[in-house]
Amino acid sequence: MDYAKNNLTVRKLRQLQGDIAEVVSDDIAPLSVWYARIQDIRLVDLDDGNIAKLIRQNLILEFAIPEAIQRLNQSPTAGGIYVGELMNSFNSIKRTFWIQNVIFTKESYAFLKNLKNHPLLIHFEWELEEEKQDYFRDLETMISKLEEVMKQI
Repeated sequence: MDYAKNNLTVRKLRQLQGDIAEVVSDDIAPLSVWYARIQDIRLVDLDDGNIAKLIRQNLILEFAIPEAIQRLNQSPTAGGIYVGELMNSFNSIKRTFWIQNVIFTKESYAFLKNLKNHPLLIHFEWELEEEKQDYFRDLETMISKLEEVMKQI
């Protein structure tokens, strides 16, 4: 995965994908306001919650996924709203993306399989046992999804 482009703005990354349309902010659609607001922010400067939101919305995935993996490698429980939000956002990626992007699928699968044994995750002090169970259940769900996709590609 290409980690070098994370210094570009969201707008520039969209343009690299061929998306040159103007992003319109509609006050009655909070996601459009958020998306318009982050256009001129470098991917590397977005917080974990914004990276998770990009992934949940299936936006600029070719850049958001490598950024998320880099962050998860440093902090497996990263998130803006809740512990593990960034990892859990992977569960929102559409199956068609994984099928059409074999390299991302294989690399994400390998990373997530190894994430289970990440030293920082093993020694993390969970606030609640339920929080820990949710995290590992979500991680296993994502690993299973990628295993199923890899059977198809």
